[in-house]
Amino acid sequence: MDTIIKREKTVIQFLQENLGVCYCSQCLSTGSEAGSPGQIQRLIKALLTNKREYDGGHPCDFCENRQAVMFLPCA
Repeated sequence: MDTIIKREKTVIQFLQENLGVCYCSQCLSTGSEAGSPGQIQRLIKALLTNKREYDGGHPCDFCENRQAVMFLPCA
């Protein structure tokens, strides 16, 4: 369980540090080094339930062909 929480915190911090950049699971896995693309994909799905802080309506800025996630600062 600690590994899952650490992975989640690492990914969230990475997205916050890269404000406005869309990442698919593969590119986010590579950039954050937080886990496999499959693990990151499950995390992306969970993050996208919080539509006030995360947006999933854009393609990845790096490979442009996958579902991606982007951190949105709270207004």
